[in-house]
Amino acid sequence: MKKKYKRPEAICYLCSEYSEVYRRDGEDRKPVCQKCYRKEHTQQKEMCFECEKIKKICIRNDKNQPICANCYTIKNKKVCFICNKLERVCIRDEMGNPICKSCRRKNIKGVCKICGKFRWLELFEEKICHNCYANYRYKTDGFFPSQV
Repeated sequence: MKKKYKRPEAICYLCSEYSEVYRRDGEDRKPVCQKCYRKEHTQQKEMCFECEKIKKICIRNDKNQPICANCYTIKNKKVCFICNKLERVCIRDEMGNPICKSCRRKNIKGVCKICGKFRWLELFEEKICHNCYANYRYKTDGFFPSQV
């Protein structure tokens, strides 16, 4: 019976942890662990349009310009319509007013027109609760697909 190949072990040059060598990086062939390799190579880095730093891209704006996670989080903060605190926008009401996560959970409740239960509403205008929205993937034309 053959022995299973065991990868050599070394100190990863990115995180300085002693683990199996997953790949060797660069011309120097420095050892890289699997965790660091995936972190560094699964997402391409580009120059962020906002901060002009080379980073992993979180999202692209209307003009397809790359925006990093840090800039997206900062840019996505608005004054909550309910509590008047500067928070990350979780959802907007039917008038387009920003609502933070804590206020959304506390204040946006109503009777769902699908299940008839008093719950947190995901779609305000259509009066669809979070559970029905998630289960049936509600579309704006009012059609619910037969497959879940």
